[in-house]
Amino acid sequence: MERFLGILRVLGALSFAVSAVFFVLSFRYQLDGFKLKKHGIKWGASVLVIIAISAALNAGAAVITGPIRLGWISFRPGAAITPVLGILFGIPGAIGAGLGNVISDILKGFVTPATISGFLGNFFAFAFVPAMFVKDASLKTKKSWLQYISGVVVGAAFAMLSMPWFIDITGTMAPAVAWTSEPFALLMNRIVSPLLLGPIFLKILYPFAAKNGLYWREKREEKITELSRD
Repeated sequence: MERFLGILRVLGALSFAVSAVFFVLSFRYQLDGFKLKKHGIKWGASVLVIIAISAALNAGAAVITGPIRLGWISFRPGAAITPVLGILFGIPGAIGAGLGNVISDILKGFVTPATISGFLGNFFAFAFVPAMFVKDASLKTKKSWLQYISGVVVGAAFAMLSMPWFIDITGTMAPAVAWTSEPFALLMNRIVSPLLLGPIFLKILYPFAAKNGLYWREKREEKITELSRD
């Protein structure tokens, strides 16, 4: 571990910086492929409601389900809801996911410096990245399934660097613990759980979001169509 600690810290710092930068940019810009474009989100009551609902769902899932412990392995079924919030509601859903993680830490009495990395991890790695990958939330095609799996894995890979780094440099955990137990926990709860349970949540919530005009990609396409007509 000592041999690779320097490299891990550099990669972790870069991953954390990317998460923080995208959070700041998200209030005006959206990723379109590899390009940044203004998204035109109007931060009014409807968007605030989506953020609040997403925060409640993420916090509620974290608190209610809790960890299922199998010996020294901890499995959190509620973690599967986080990518779904980003995929369905876009940036507002991702922000809500981050706030939900903070709320769950407060309710569980576990507020530490790691709460900051937890906010950014839930916003960027676990919600925002999957939202950018998944183009069809219905998961009716092999391509959409591949996008879902890729988004979950790539996002979790960012978090496996950024979150242990922040825990390490803030002294919340010893470096050896931060860079071993934390990545393993993320593997179980941010890859295995979303891959097993996330599609179920998505299948349940997508029809509701689409029917009520809440699915962010459909709203975005409608806006682009209106602009092209003008």
